[in-house]
Amino acid sequence: MVRISVSAVLSIWLLAAPLTANPLAPTQTESSMLLATASSADTYLLIEALDTGDKEKLGETSPAKIFKAVTKGVAVERPEPGTRKEKITGADGRQADMWVHVPSGRIKKYGLLIMLHGYGGNGEQLLTVAYSKFANRNGYIIVGPEAMKPLDGKSNPDLPPTILGETTKHWWTYRSDGLVMAIVNQLSARFPIDRNRVVLSGMSMGAWGTWNIGMRFPDCFSAIVPFAGGLWMGDYNTETLGKQYAPLIDNLKWLPSYCVHGDQDNIVPTRFSRLLTEELKERRYDHTYVEIAGANHFLDFDENGSMMREVIKWLKPRKRILHPPEVIHVIIDDDHPRQHWLRIDARNDDKKPAKIHGRIAKKNTIVVESENVDAFTIFIDNDRLREKSSITVTHNGEQVHKGKVKESVDALVESWKGRRDPNLLHTRMITVDVGVKEDRTKKDQ
Repeated sequence: MVRISVSAVLSIWLLAAPLTANPLAPTQTESSMLLATASSADTYLLIEALDTGDKEKLGETSPAKIFKAVTKGVAVERPEPGTRKEKITGADGRQADMWVHVPSGRIKKYGLLIMLHGYGGNGEQLLTVAYSKFANRNGYIIVGPEAMKPLDGKSNPDLPPTILGETTKHWWTYRSDGLVMAIVNQLSARFPIDRNRVVLSGMSMGAWGTWNIGMRFPDCFSAIVPFAGGLWMGDYNTETLGKQYAPLIDNLKWLPSYCVHGDQDNIVPTRFSRLLTEELKERRYDHTYVEIAGANHFLDFDENGSMMREVIKWLKPRKRILHPPEVIHVIIDDDHPRQHWLRIDARNDDKKPAKIHGRIAKKNTIVVESENVDAFTIFIDNDRLREKSSITVTHNGEQVHKGKVKESVDALVESWKGRRDPNLLHTRMITVDVGVKEDRTKKDQ
């Protein structure tokens, strides 16, 4: 039996260095002195300790106080209105360019909209065309990142030269999540960003990235808006959705999507969006599909046009869904193990998808069903399950936990890891190893 640990690869990329140093943050010497007084521990220091997983320092303050301080937040700088080019540090330490548009006006908290450009495009191209009025009227910062070049000058393996007729120099790969999530986390640490209003959108190959990143990290966005994209390049060779990425569609249960495609698109076949729509509608997920008659691949992104007016109308009220009573999460790689309050910690076979389905039932019972999962963690949602309540957990019909769950520093560290999101921070957790029995049985044989 091969047991693949997921927790071991829970993304150091989300802890990438901020774009600029925060002048309000204490120095290392100051940190030591401030933290010595646990009762008045500074929020910056607590966040720093969460980032590094320093349980010793965190242990000087109660989990409840840490939770309260971190969720309350810290003072951050006010961004200067206007449009400018900046640098972003991605998952592997490489820097990329990004265009940033900040609306003017007195805005308490900004929404964040990330727009992924198309093949041959750039981050600035659609920045102030597609969403400028929406951003200014609704207080959204728009970011147009530039796709990174592959390491060692290699062509992108996700975009075969046979499709576009040339070797691809740079693009949004299925591994672009490190860059996109770095944008979310670094800008949220720098500016007053409302993490419940983070939108991911993209055109053409940027739409491929939007679908794939959205499916891997659905609890990080309030909505996704892909234009003329698809799920997987292998679908060019089939009339159905490829099995490699199709399992991830299950993950979109709580992430609304609005998809647009021209019915005369001769670059990215319209059937890509039609097939995705069929799957989402079958699951009764929140999905809107608009197919524009007579339109080719090059859509009109003018905000005064009918397409963008409808997109913006749909997008305006969207906020992230928090505290869902039910979570369905599928992983095909070990770098996206968590959604909301469920995390896959280990799977039996790394060559197969792992799926977990959890729901909070009556009488403080959490019902979990899984496939190819050896271990998982439940982050207890205080909004749904009170601390003093006894909690029962069943897995595939068998009881695996019963009793009260105390607050712990471990829960804070683990729920902060891989997200760095105060809204997804938890003080309690239950970790269950369901593969032990099976392992022991096979060993005895």
